[in-house]
Amino acid sequence: MTELNWSRLLAVYVREFFDDLEAEGREVTEQDKTIYSVCRPERLLELAWRFILYDASEKKIARYQQYFTVNSILALVRKPGADGRRLGGVVWHTQGSGKSLTMVMLAQSLAREREIPNPVIVLVTDRVDLDEQIKKTFHHCGLEPVQAQTGKHLTKLITEGKENVITTVIDKFASAVDGGEFKNESPKLPRILGANAGAYWPAELHPNSV
Repeated sequence: MTELNWSRLLAVYVREFFDDLEAEGREVTEQDKTIYSVCRPERLLELAWRFILYDASEKKIARYQQYFTVNSILALVRKPGADGRRLGGVVWHTQGSGKSLTMVMLAQSLAREREIPNPVIVLVTDRVDLDEQIKKTFHHCGLEPVQAQTGKHLTKLITEGKENVITTVIDKFASAVDGGEFKNESPKLPRILGANAGAYWPAELHPNSV
């Protein structure tokens, strides 16, 4: 018997097995729900396309909070308001929940969006050590962000639009604004992502990053 025939017989057996279970009135378990949620075709393909990456040669797949966070943000980005502006938002994370990898997955997903040609991703933190951590995480995942060294350098990186991923510390926005008039003539609109920062940024710095 050929391999193809064996495959067909197995498919028939599996179908009959589950049909018999359903006929017996078997209750749906939490495991059934999990398997269906993860393995239904459209989600399985999406996980393979957007949510698998290599972190220093270690293959990783998104956890549920990373998957839904990235998709929620993409939904906001895809639908600008009547004035053409896109809404921002805040994602609350706990320690060890995978914030840095979530940002990598989001950056990759934004880069693959046909409705957002050539996006510039600006990753903002509130401490130098976090800036280094984000840069290393992106590097280990095959992306090479450019670190803004000064406020003037940050302005140059954004206005020129040559880099796809930029990392910076929040206080560089203040010095960039103090440096004079800022105009972004590049067609590549920046998407600003804050990491490990929101609750700790001084109030006077928030407007400078918008």
